[in-house]
Amino acid sequence: MLNLRQRDVPAEKMIVALGSYAYDWEKGNPAEERTFEEAVLTAKESEGNILLDPTSLNPHFDYADDNNKIHHGVDA
Repeated sequence: MLNLRQRDVPAEKMIVALGSYAYDWEKGNPAEERTFEEAVLTAKESEGNILLDPTSLNPHFDYADDNNKIHHGVDA
């Protein structure tokens, strides 16, 4: 997609920004936004196994909270 924009916008006028955030959700509840750093710390503290989705190239992991409820974490 960036290649297409390069045809329309000169390089000196283009700014590219990449998001670095995460979502954490428990089944049945809305997702909560987290920073990338918070997500990595949660994965480390909960011993969550971080996997890389081959299609989206987004890392993700599942973990159990202190009440043994499963959460899904996705970094974007």
